[in-house]
This record gives sequence, C-alpha cells and structure tokens, in this order.
Amino acid sequence: AADIWSLGALAYEMAVWNVVFDTHSSGVVIPDGVPANLADFIRKCLQLNPSKRATASDLRRLPLLTQPVDWNAVGIRLGARVTIARA
Repeated sequence: AADIWSLGALAYEMAVWNVVFDTHSSGVVIPDGVPANLADFIRKCLQLNPSKRATASDLRRLPLLTQPVDWNAVGIRLGARVTIARA
C-alpha cells in the first residue's frame, strides 16, 4: 500500500509541479486543470486508509493506463513549462 501511495504522490507532483502535502494542508487538492483520468488515478492512490487504496491490479485497469493521453496538452492546460538541458 505504501508503494501505491508513493506512486500517487509522484503522479501528483509531476502533474501539478508542487508537493502533495505541505505543513498547512489537510488533504489533497487536485487543481481543475488536471485531466479527469489522471485526477481519478491520483485520488485512488492517495486514499488515507490503506485498505481502501487501489491495488496495482486496480490501477492498471483505469482509463489513464488503458487509453492514450496527450501529455503535451496536459502540460499546456496546467501552464507547465518544461526545459530540457543540453548535455
């Protein structure tokens, strides 16, 4: 269950470009710009009660992992800017 939690936290941070929790937050707030499939994935991973948290088998059946996602559109919608450094 801890691995699923960590996966959800990583997905959140990659989508929102911010940490899931800070010292002032009382729960996960997923911004409006996050696509519904990704928000559903994150919510299922970040269930506080481990017995209610999705399993890896549950997650692989979610639309996020079974349907194509245009990740470029996700970045544009969230206003994210990615810079790739040249080696």
